[in-house]
Amino acid sequence: MSKKPMNKIVVDNFTEGVLANARKTYGNKNQILVCMEELNELACALAKYPRYEDEHEATMELYDKVLDEVADVTVILKHVCAIFNITDEALDARIYKKTTRLLRWLMKSESMQETI
Repeated sequence: MSKKPMNKIVVDNFTEGVLANARKTYGNKNQILVCMEELNELACALAKYPRYEDEHEATMELYDKVLDEVADVTVILKHVCAIFNITDEALDARIYKKTTRLLRWLMKSESMQETI
């Protein structure tokens, strides 16, 4: 049995059905509000990372919380894509464009100021 690529989010028919039912039940506006909440929860978990002197310790201590929040954000982003009719192809193309831009910045300078 082969492993699926880690960079692809695989959502089966069951999951798609559950998410569609949630949008139908709670409405798109509520799903957008939940998205904002989940993104903020991830940001709060990540904000703790710089407090650690040791990056390995930070990763170990924050792993479970960050994993939970990444999972929540991943699910809610599926709602956002459905609400805005964002296809996998359109998203992949935009990610490629953004990654190419990042590569140009990296080739130009190692300073984070280039990304601002």
